[in-house]
Amino acid sequence: MNRTYITIGLAYASFIGLGLVTGLINVAWTPMQAEFNIELDGTLLQLLTASTIGYLTASFFSGQVMGRIGAGKMLIIGAGVMALGLSGYVLAPAWEIVVLSGLITGLGNGLIDGGLNSYIAEHHSARAMNWLHAFFGVGVTISPAIMTAILADDLSWRVGYGLVAVFEVLLVVGFTLSAGWWKTSAAHRADGRQVSMLATLRRPIVWLGVLLLLLYAGLETTPGQWSFNLFTEARGVDAALAGYLVSVYWGSFTIGRMIFGTLLKGFSSRVFIGCIVSALTGAIMLW
Repeated sequence: MNRTYITIGLAYASFIGLGLVTGLINVAWTPMQAEFNIELDGTLLQLLTASTIGYLTASFFSGQVMGRIGAGKMLIIGAGVMALGLSGYVLAPAWEIVVLSGLITGLGNGLIDGGLNSYIAEHHSARAMNWLHAFFGVGVTISPAIMTAILADDLSWRVGYGLVAVFEVLLVVGFTLSAGWWKTSAAHRADGRQVSMLATLRRPIVWLGVLLLLLYAGLETTPGQWSFNLFTEARGVDAALAGYLVSVYWGSFTIGRMIFGTLLKGFSSRVFIGCIVSALTGAIMLW
């Protein structure tokens, strides 16, 4: 089999793993809250903040790490760190260990997410990039349903995190076997000189992209993280139905990614503006 197909397949599988992690907490939070006897206010924020700090730190430096040790080795480390953090969720005897596990998982998440985004952008097409995020959507769509089914069978929320930890271990094996197949990545000028991070940050278009992504990611993840609690605690929806509705939400995200991943070249900037308006309209309707 062509090595390029194997590496891009592993990249897509990695983003399924990122999606699995992202989608678990929405449904898992209620039994976690009961087990550790903690309140909703502040405590979930602690976990989300810890995982976000880990993610931002690792993703910010992922390009430099990949330039120094190569994409293959970085992905081995990223998947291994994620497996370690997810194992912490499974074994955590106290809430503080869960928060620490969130930080560790976020570090691995940031390495894989930041590294693979830059790798695919450099070595593959825009269509491949959209499909990369579509596979994130696959993971984040099925994980709330998986956690809902686990809880419906009277199993612990820890089982869901354990299953994803095993998935990350399998990715470690895959990245280890293919470590030498990943192309060298580095940001360069047209004359071959490496571009510094400060030079990149001096470009206004970079900050515009950062602000747009901040808005987009906020609109995407806020209902993805809080809708289960909103449905069950404020709207009176049955817990099992609410869990599957979270999957429906992420499923619509995934279908949109797949459509754009297939038809990207046929869309104009006006269509993308329409998509932004559609997302804002949906957010207002949910509110």
